[in-house]
Amino acid sequence: MTRIYSPKTITKSFITHLCHLCYNTPFMKLALDKISRMIPDWNRRALTEKDFYDLCGHFGIKVDESPLRTDGFYFEACGRHVIAINSGLAHPRKLFVMFHELGHFLLHTPRNVTAVSWHAVGRHDKKEKEADAFALCAIWPKTAVQEISQIDFSGDDESAAGIFAARIRLLKRFGY
Repeated sequence: MTRIYSPKTITKSFITHLCHLCYNTPFMKLALDKISRMIPDWNRRALTEKDFYDLCGHFGIKVDESPLRTDGFYFEACGRHVIAINSGLAHPRKLFVMFHELGHFLLHTPRNVTAVSWHAVGRHDKKEKEADAFALCAIWPKTAVQEISQIDFSGDDESAAGIFAARIRLLKRFGY
């Protein structure tokens, strides 16, 4: 089970306020540091679908999985928070989308309004990149990235991606 701490000084509204104040790198780092204190396992181990549902329960977010024309979205209406996920998504995309939408809740919740957060549907604006960063750290933590980054992939990115993909296939197929 995911450990969650909610000290009075580290609240969701405080994080949201920081993100609304300024989206430059130092403020975003501060917000992500606060998230890592609220959710200690975040960016330390790969979070699971169960962790996602535990976190949503903790924060009072209703999750609706149903067929959608988009991967997912987050919205708030009448004080209720909802994350909608396309039930047709396969893992790992589904897990990424789940944490991406949770990232919007933690980082971009509209303050005192009823709104659907369509954060630039079809574009990849700053809020989308921030939600992506939250999701990536949730499902692929720092320690795993650090281990991989010790390998010298100084060639082109396409070669590195190919080698990495081949390694993942070997692991999936043979367990090595």
